[in-house]
Amino acid sequence: MSRLLFLWRLLGKRERTIFNIALTLAFVAVSAILIQAYLNATEVVPEIGGSYREGTVGEPRFVNPVLAQTNDADMDLIPLIYSSLFKFDENRTLVPDLAKEYTVSEDAKTYTITLRDDATFHDGTPLTADDVLFTLSLIQNVNVGSPLYLNFLNVDVAKVDATKLTFTLPKVFAPFLANLTFGILPQHLWQQIEPQNVSLAELNLTPIGSGPYAFEKFTKDRRGTILKYVLRANPDYYGTQPYLERLEFVYNRTAEEAVEGFARGEFSGIAHITPALLNKVKDDAGITLYRMELPRYFALFFNLKDGFVGQKPIREALRLATNKEALLTAVSGEATVTHAPIPNELLEGDLARFSPYDPNRAKEILAGLGWNDSDSDGIRDQNGFMLNIQVTTTDQPTDLAVLEMLTQEWREIGVNLVVNPRPALELQTEDIKNRRYQVLFYGEVLGNEPDPYPFWHSTQVTDPGLNLSNFESIEADRILESARQLTDGTARIEKYREFSEIVAREIPALFLFNPYYIFGTSDEIRGVTVNHATIPSDRFNEISSWYSNTKRIFSRINTDSTETVAD
Repeated sequence: MSRLLFLWRLLGKRERTIFNIALTLAFVAVSAILIQAYLNATEVVPEIGGSYREGTVGEPRFVNPVLAQTNDADMDLIPLIYSSLFKFDENRTLVPDLAKEYTVSEDAKTYTITLRDDATFHDGTPLTADDVLFTLSLIQNVNVGSPLYLNFLNVDVAKVDATKLTFTLPKVFAPFLANLTFGILPQHLWQQIEPQNVSLAELNLTPIGSGPYAFEKFTKDRRGTILKYVLRANPDYYGTQPYLERLEFVYNRTAEEAVEGFARGEFSGIAHITPALLNKVKDDAGITLYRMELPRYFALFFNLKDGFVGQKPIREALRLATNKEALLTAVSGEATVTHAPIPNELLEGDLARFSPYDPNRAKEILAGLGWNDSDSDGIRDQNGFMLNIQVTTTDQPTDLAVLEMLTQEWREIGVNLVVNPRPALELQTEDIKNRRYQVLFYGEVLGNEPDPYPFWHSTQVTDPGLNLSNFESIEADRILESARQLTDGTARIEKYREFSEIVAREIPALFLFNPYYIFGTSDEIRGVTVNHATIPSDRFNEISSWYSNTKRIFSRINTDSTETVAD
């Protein structure tokens, strides 16, 4: 050391400066080599921690799988909080969840389900066959008013032992397993509540389930409106432990508010970006957009009990006057044209035959029925009555924009479209429930199995059935009934095609388009994968893979295999 100090004293000012610079450069070079070596020897992987904060609209009312089927705010929370016997993965494939294994009897009427034995509710209570049996008893109780009631009508459910149950159907229903995707309630918490009071229970907003996330808290304003709903990761979850430790759902009054909040950095995700708002976010460098094509369609449902649109020639004229491709501009092109009551990919041949566009022919049909424009005001009339057709829909901007364009198209053939906008809740509970409309513009979600029965069989013309056109056909009923009993998927689809040909011939509805469901996340949220979905909440199917925090780990590689070792 003394010799080094002696040499240092011999150096002049200039030599010392050069030496310091050289030493600094050497240190930087060595550090760079070491850093690069570290980077080459390691990889970035997700780490448990972090949170996801989503801006959305509406508010939860029934965070209860027995009751919630129509409110997106409820449906978003249910698959996160509850587990089900089966679930759909990111490829829309039905896979076991709570079910460990299952068998089907030779006559295809009895399903025996064996449960996994490591599932517990968030309060630590084991989940058993009793909980499944109890949940089904609520669904099948007419006093509860479950939207799932018809799915299990006349289905006999019996407990074999603590982990095994049987479901016996009155007749073969090939897609039955898809009905077993409802969440399971804890019997020990709900059994003291009378069936008629289930919808009033506090547990509807403070739920206990067995899913990957558990309820933590919610906040309300003075009017009782829920503003925020918070979930925390379930450390005892039997499945893949999620990376994100906390999920927050912030409820805005409008979609515009949610988009504005994202722009201010208040949210790390937006639940639903409507076509009208897409331009406001798509150029944001900090957002990743995801498009989900759901198995659904938006259509004009003609009330066949109405004296006017109940006439097939009138419906034919309206179909010929509707340019579906042009209507897509009302949804910013973020949709695909639909042609039938089943998804386009299941149809065969030239799909244009389902959607003929010929306004001149439409004019000829109306003129042949005695509808002419006697006063040259652009609207046809007959015996002093104008050719007015009222279309009822929600008061949502996108729906109204579609009907505004449709108004222009129909006016070209002399038809005056009168829009009857209704708040969504009133539309469902009053207009749809009582079939109180001439024409209804509405969307129907088909589900993963595109079974048209609930939407078109004649037994479904009254509430809670979903035959919105009051369509009745002995031939169609026969096809729909036989399709449900076919265990061969290819043969079942062929029946669906036969039914679609009948609908195309009778025109009980005019199928328009299927809009994409678009949501977005900030760049800090990674691991999001969405291939296929059935309902909007399916964006969370692979929530366990979402992450925001990362760490580096060393990778040790040999000639036989690759092994990753935590640092």
